[in-house]
Amino acid sequence: MCAIVAAVAVTSAERGRSPLPACSATEIHLGSSVPLSGEAAIAGNVARGIDAYFKYVNDKGGVFGRKITFTYLDDSYDPGRAVNNTIRLIQQEQVFAVFSSLGTSNNLAVRKLLNDAKVPQLYVSSGATTFGRDYKKYPWTIGYIPPYSERG
Repeated sequence: MCAIVAAVAVTSAERGRSPLPACSATEIHLGSSVPLSGEAAIAGNVARGIDAYFKYVNDKGGVFGRKITFTYLDDSYDPGRAVNNTIRLIQQEQVFAVFSSLGTSNNLAVRKLLNDAKVPQLYVSSGATTFGRDYKKYPWTIGYIPPYSERG
């Protein structure tokens, strides 16, 4: 799944956006805001797993020769910190996309910011239906988890 995301990032970068340091001939830079501390800190292990998988992919030659850099920042499951992290990821880290950030409130808090900046918000880790339903208003956002209403 993660390798597919990187492949999509490569092909999207070649088609649409202006050249970015975050997606070059040698690198794809992805970012995430996740709880590494606080009440949901255990969920931070997902980002650690993603990072480990991207390192594995890099050891195997990357994606079409590009290495994946994954920067993930601690938001303690707090929407305000998620906003600050996302601003840092866009402006300072200059990520190509934000990938697998956790939480409905956190992702809602950054969705407009990311869409206005035309930075893909890939595989939102929330089961809220808005992340699939509102694709016309937020075309740079792609949900990942099935809607809460579909769970048995």
